[in-house]
Amino acid sequence: MRPQISLSVQRTSVWPEFLIISIAVVIAFLLGYFYAVAHPLNNQDGARSFAQRLMTPAVNYACTGHFGPIRSAPDATPADAGAINGVLAFLEMSQLDYSCQSFPRQVLATWFFDGIDSFQQVYLPAIGLL
Repeated sequence: MRPQISLSVQRTSVWPEFLIISIAVVIAFLLGYFYAVAHPLNNQDGARSFAQRLMTPAVNYACTGHFGPIRSAPDATPADAGAINGVLAFLEMSQLDYSCQSFPRQVLATWFFDGIDSFQQVYLPAIGLL
């Protein structure tokens, strides 16, 4: 007769883990939601306004097809400076819609890596977390 070794491994239920993770996700969502409601975007909130201004390359791409920050050309007119202020007002949600016909006419052409450079404050730390 051969001796037999038997190990009884009990598989624990995954439901308690799933429940804890679900509760944590709901709490994180609610905290973010209530923070956003309590801190609306306005010009006094520098951090959120700064983050919104990082989206200027997206507006530039939508209106010109060039991905990069909006830079005034040396021969820009005061109307172009006003148009750039209009873009910033849109990004800071002071105005809810923006027409590309209002986009400044005298801007420097940009290329893809100019846009990556303007986003590096956000994406490089995020890549570091991976």
